[in-house]
Amino acid sequence: MPTPNTPLALRETFRCSGDQFDAMLQFAQERGLEQQPFWSVILEWGRVVTLARSLNLIREDPPQ
Repeated sequence: MPTPNTPLALRETFRCSGDQFDAMLQFAQERGLEQQPFWSVILEWGRVVTLARSLNLIREDPPQ
């Protein structure tokens, strides 16, 4: 059984694909959010994606 803060445990908890999870981890590392709770990283990820879509900076969905 994975320990609570391992990538495998987080991936299972948030039920995301490997590619999507890896993208969120990279996002956290690029912004210095590694020590933040993962739910906080997800909220920031969603905020940035929503803003980028509203500015037509991205047209595709993040990895599923």
